[in-house]
Amino acid sequence: MSRVEHFKFSHTQAVDGTYRHVTELAEAGLVLQTGSTPNGRTVEIQGKSYLNFGSCSYMSLEARAELRAAAHEAIDRWGTQFHFSRAYLQCALYEELESCLGSMTGRPALVAPSTSLAHMAALPVLIEDGDSVVVDQFAHASLHTALRLVPSAPLEIVRHNRMDRLDPILTRLAPTSQQIWYVADGLYSMLGDFADFDGLRRLLDAHPKLRLYVDDAHATSWAGARGRGVTLEHFAADPRVVVVLSLNKAFSAAGGALALPNEAMKRRIRRAGGPMLFSGPIQPPRRTRSDAPLRPIAPTIAARSGPSPPTTSRSPSTAATASTTAGTRLSGTRRARQRASFSGARRSATPRGS
Repeated sequence: MSRVEHFKFSHTQAVDGTYRHVTELAEAGLVLQTGSTPNGRTVEIQGKSYLNFGSCSYMSLEARAELRAAAHEAIDRWGTQFHFSRAYLQCALYEELESCLGSMTGRPALVAPSTSLAHMAALPVLIEDGDSVVVDQFAHASLHTALRLVPSAPLEIVRHNRMDRLDPILTRLAPTSQQIWYVADGLYSMLGDFADFDGLRRLLDAHPKLRLYVDDAHATSWAGARGRGVTLEHFAADPRVVVVLSLNKAFSAAGGALALPNEAMKRRIRRAGGPMLFSGPIQPPRRTRSDAPLRPIAPTIAARSGPSPPTTSRSPSTAATASTTAGTRLSGTRRARQRASFSGARRSATPRGS
C-alpha cells in the first residue's frame, strides 16, 4: 500500500518554490537577518535597535549565572568537545542529564543532539511493518522530514486539529493496520495554537490501535509541572503516547529529548535509531548547560510553569506571534501572504490530504 498523495510535485519544483518564497521574504527584510547583540528585550540589526518579539527563549534562562557557570565548568573538566561516537563511548554527562530529565518528565528520557535528530532516530524505529501514519498538516517540518525515512508506511495528511476528520480515518485504517500513529505538535509553531488534547483523549479511548507521537518543543520549560510541557500534563501515564521535548528554545541549552513510556522502548531507540549511533554528540559545555536548568533553578521553572493553558490559548511567544525578527509589525495582508508562502512551500514538499 503506497502513500496517499492528493497533490504531486517534483522534487525540483519543491526546492524552487521554497527558494523563491524565502528569497522574497529575505528581500523584504523579514527573514535571514543577522543580529549583533545577545538575546534580550531588544535586538540590534544593521546598527539599529528593535524590540524583540521573535525569540524562542521565553524565559531568558540563557542569561542566568548558574547556566553560564555550568558551561565554564564543563569546559574546564572536559574541554570543548568529547570526541567519541556515542555508539562506542558516551560522556558521563549524558546519564546525569537523562536522569534529571526523567525526574522532570516522570518518564524514561533519551537525549539526542537536536529535536529533529530525535525524530529521525525514533520514528523509523517506532513505526513497524503493518503500521499506518496520519500527520497533522501543520506538524513541524522536522516531523514530515523524519517520516520520509519510513517510505513503506502508508501515510495520510489530515487537516489541522480536525478531530472530526481524524476519527473516520482511524476507523478506515484500523482493519488493515497493526498500529496507527498520529504525528502532531503539542504547540504549533506555525499558528501558535495547542493540539486538541481533549479530542485526542477521546480518540485514544475509542481506537485501541491509535498511538500518539507529539513534538512539544515549544512548550518545554515554560508550561506544565516542572516545565515538562503541555502534552505530558494530559498523557504522562499513557503507554501509547511518545512525547519529544526541546532543550533549546525556552530551555536555553542544546539538544532534544524523547520522553518515553518505558525503558524497553528507550533501549530499542538507543540501539537501533540511526542518529543515536552515527550523529555527533552534544558537546560538554552545552550538555552541562542542558543539565543546569534542572538542578539549581528547578523551583523557578516549576513556579513559572503554572497549570497547563487551555487548548484555545496561545503561547507567550511563537513563530506565529513574531511579526518579524526585527519586530516590524506586518499588516494583515502581509501576514496572510507570509503564511501562505510558507504553506505553499510545505505543500510542495509534502502532499496534503483530507
